[in-house]
Amino acid sequence: MMLLIGLKFWKKAFLLCLSLLLVVGFAVLSHDDAMGVGSRWYHPYPSSDYATSQFPPSLLAEGMPFRVMFMGASITRGDVSTGNFGFRKPLRDQLASAGNLVNLVGSQQLGDFKDNDLEAYPGTRIDELHGHAIHIVPETKPNLFILHVGTNDCLQNWDTGNLGVRVRDFVNYLLATSPKATVIMSTLITNTVPEVEPRILDVNSQIRQVASFMQAEGKPVVLAEMHYDQGLPNRPQPGDISPDGTHPFDLGYAMMADVFWNSVLEAESKGLFRSPEMNGIPDDGDA
Repeated sequence: MMLLIGLKFWKKAFLLCLSLLLVVGFAVLSHDDAMGVGSRWYHPYPSSDYATSQFPPSLLAEGMPFRVMFMGASITRGDVSTGNFGFRKPLRDQLASAGNLVNLVGSQQLGDFKDNDLEAYPGTRIDELHGHAIHIVPETKPNLFILHVGTNDCLQNWDTGNLGVRVRDFVNYLLATSPKATVIMSTLITNTVPEVEPRILDVNSQIRQVASFMQAEGKPVVLAEMHYDQGLPNRPQPGDISPDGTHPFDLGYAMMADVFWNSVLEAESKGLFRSPEMNGIPDDGDA
């Protein structure tokens, strides 16, 4: 008799504990849904160590418009990617989805989407891009520059030991010519062309150093870390690079867009963004 009573007691206790566990688990899941887990904004494998990048702001910089110039060479153009979207269209879509008006600007147009202006040329080195910039930056004055440049310096083995000097001069020119701008500069993605990757790794160290120096000077610069060798997840690896050894497949470009987006959120958290100058350029590139 006593054994029967004991069994009934432990059965009730087990069912009570199970019910409590179910209630707690449901509450945790409900909380996660409220914080954005499972939504298109949530990155289960964040592309940087910037923790708050998982959650979207309702508006960036209190809703100010973004006049964006993508600058670089064929990787910035999105060569090899479907529709030449590259990382440009996904990043533009994320900016617009935050509720901000966006207008991409530049002297070139490329990509199977409406607002597809950019400043990027195949085979261009940093010094050559700097030469192009003096003809377009003064008249457009973006408030956000997105840079991925230097790969062709490495491919051409063109004075790579001084690449950091050229990058610093270029970024300083952009900030001086467009004083309300923030610059997101990036290290270079991996490259599988023979003998090029060691140059990539060397110039990436220079780019990191330049970004660190400029940030210490109080300049509105953020670094987007693109190379997987730093141990961060979701960066293009050799398997994500097309047979030409330089341009990523679509997935690699999507990873780059995510890294740039996290850098945008980092710039927002630091209060770096300022409204673009009023110079007659519309706020909405799709209008």
